[in-house]
Amino acid sequence: MEEIKSKFPMRLDLQFFAEGGNGDDNPPADDETKEDGGNEGGEKKIEFTPEQQEYINQLIRERLERDRKKREKEAEQKRLEEQNEYKKLYEQLKAEYEKLQDDIKAKTVDGLKTDLLVKAGYEPEQLDFVKSILRGETEEEIQAEIAEIKKHVPPKKQGIDPNPGNYKKEQAEQKGLEEKGRSLYERIKSKRGR
Repeated sequence: MEEIKSKFPMRLDLQFFAEGGNGDDNPPADDETKEDGGNEGGEKKIEFTPEQQEYINQLIRERLERDRKKREKEAEQKRLEEQNEYKKLYEQLKAEYEKLQDDIKAKTVDGLKTDLLVKAGYEPEQLDFVKSILRGETEEEIQAEIAEIKKHVPPKKQGIDPNPGNYKKEQAEQKGLEEKGRSLYERIKSKRGR
């Protein structure tokens, strides 16, 4: 204990500071001021002139206003951050939806173009080329463009097979030069021998 006293020569009652007063559970009322001007523990009470007090009050109000604005700004910033996350999610989903809509529309228009070109008599080899030329998106526009394109790129005519039951004959086997030479020699020999 002696060691503690020498280390800390002034003993402080921390409970006094924690409760903010005289250690009692009940704070003193205004009418319980002491006769020495209401000072406790012999401390002098500092009094300000009305101008000084007004200036101090103004400083306190300004400080409180700055703190309030700072808290509002932080709360607004936090709210905006949360909204931005939702906004970003909304924008992503909206972009994805629009992309899907565009894909569906493009595939529908592509299918319509293909159907109309086949009806117009174009062959599968010509479809890709002619579809790349077409720009319309409605059936009427596409039909008008096909009529115009037919003038410049006519559909291939499909010929009718004159002999539907007559299939293509097999080609004879090609003879090599040596084989041709032998056959010619045999022909010459047979002519001489007659």
